[in-house]
Parts: sequence; C-alpha cells; structure tokens
Amino acid sequence: MDYIYIRAWGKLMGSENYFIRNEIATAHEDKAPGNAIYKGEDGAWVTIEAITSDNRRQQVERLAAQIQQQDNPGHPLLPKKEII
Repeated sequence: MDYIYIRAWGKLMGSENYFIRNEIATAHEDKAPGNAIYKGEDGAWVTIEAITSDNRRQQVERLAAQIQQQDNPGHPLLPKKEII
C-alpha cells in the first residue's frame, strides 16, 4: 500500500476519507516520497522524519502499522505476530 503515512496522519488529525484520498492522489501526481505525511503550505511534502515529537511520531507509526495490517495482513515488512 502506498502513502500509508498520509493515511495514518489524516486519520490521526481527524480528516475525512475524501480529504485523505485527495492527498494521496496529489502525492501520486507530485511523486511525493513514500514517507510523506502531508503537503505543506509552501508546496513541499513533509515526511514522518520531520515530526519532532517522539510520541507523535510513534502514534503515526503505530496507526500506519495497524492500517497496513488491516489492509494487507501478509505484508512482508510487517513484524510477525508473536505466538504465545
């Protein structure tokens, strides 16, 4: 799945689904980096690395992983579930 961080950031910010879809479409058009979270007012794409709060970055990463897991549970980049 592409632009997972845009989806996670949008959901975290309470954005409507249509807005998130439009952001992803714009990211495709702009060939934004895969780790983009939103397009800034200056027209540059902000990436997850620009989040200065460790807590907020972790929230976005956790939400992105949850979205990825829901949409593609067999994705090879996701951590394997521990079997207890």
